[in-house]
Amino acid sequence: MTDQAEPDTDDDDLFDMVELKRICAVLNIPNTTVILADGTTDLAVDREGMERIRDSMLLFGHIELAQLWEEITEKYWPPREETP
Repeated sequence: MTDQAEPDTDDDDLFDMVELKRICAVLNIPNTTVILADGTTDLAVDREGMERIRDSMLLFGHIELAQLWEEITEKYWPPREETP
C-alpha cells in the first residue's frame, strides 16, 4: 500500500491504500494506518480481517483474487498455533 496522497507506483500491490480502506469500511474491518521505517504509509489489518476480505472475494466469485489474497495472508500472518 502507499500513501493515498502519492500515486501508487508499486506494481506488487493488489489495492492502493484508499481502495483497501474502502473495502475495510464496507466490511466493517478494523484497520490502522501505520508509518513504515522508510517513511511510507501502510494499512495494518489483522489476520481475521484478511480472512473476511478473502471470504468476501469468494462470495462474489473472485476465485483467483481470493487465492492470491490467501497466499498473502499465509505469508504475512501465519496460522495461529492450536493450543491443546
